[in-house]
Amino acid sequence: QILQLEIEETALKKEKDAASKERLTNLKKQLEDLKERAAKLKGQWQDEKAAINAASIINGRIEEARRDQEAAERAGDLSTAAEIQYGRVPGLEEKLAAALLYRQSGLPYDEIWRRVLAMNAQDRQQIIRKCVEGMGPHDAPVREFEMVDYTYEYLMDYGAYREFKRHRMQSYIPQSLTTAHGFGVPELLVEAGLKGQFVGAIEQAEEAYRQVCEFSPVVAQYLVTHAHYRRVLSKLNLRECYHLFKLRTSGLAHFAIREPMIEAMKLAVKAHPGLFRGLQLRDYPEWWETATGRTEE
Repeated sequence: QILQLEIEETALKKEKDAASKERLTNLKKQLEDLKERAAKLKGQWQDEKAAINAASIINGRIEEARRDQEAAERAGDLSTAAEIQYGRVPGLEEKLAAALLYRQSGLPYDEIWRRVLAMNAQDRQQIIRKCVEGMGPHDAPVREFEMVDYTYEYLMDYGAYREFKRHRMQSYIPQSLTTAHGFGVPELLVEAGLKGQFVGAIEQAEEAYRQVCEFSPVVAQYLVTHAHYRRVLSKLNLRECYHLFKLRTSGLAHFAIREPMIEAMKLAVKAHPGLFRGLQLRDYPEWWETATGRTEE
């Protein structure tokens, strides 16, 4: 359509009558609008193409590295396998740094990704640090934090699980309720001298569970108490980690969910301390400063 209008414009420029001049004026405005719309569509298409290309590049590098790692392991070359696993497969810091730069840049993602991979660890951490250094205690991380994912397997009591599943910005897959994983005894009951009575009540529930389970494992789940442990697989992004850890590791949180959340946070922080230096907690664990290199605030 633009080409046809440009041809007509060329022809109208040769005409001298008033009608042709009026048509030429209107046609120029129509052409400007069409070209502006075409430029926007082209920009969107280029962004989508860049994202697809970048994903293809990243996935291709990951698969190539994994194939090389498997070959090295089969050949018994554990040194090479370790170098590939920890040196070539793209890490979480790279993903976050690339996402943070993407918003501020006019470059396609594949170019940003190449530049991030060429950076040293200090430069990548500096990008992340600048993003989080101004965060207040009640600020949520920026959306770019959603580009980084963690997967956990928890063993928590059923009561804690009912609290845990309220965090909707995650995917979680629980196993069926069972008494097979044991149960927890609240410290308060131990201090009150009621542990024996509590354990006795739990044992009665477990015996009933075993009897019902013989003919209906599904119905037997109704006899599992909140004190019994349940396995659950969870995948959540870094942004939700900030929210979950801040809320559920506080001294005000129930002990049944606080303890597994502290352990989950410890695993993530020790693996990627640079990603969690902006996390502001109500109560810092004793290992925090050593793991992150950041003092309590």
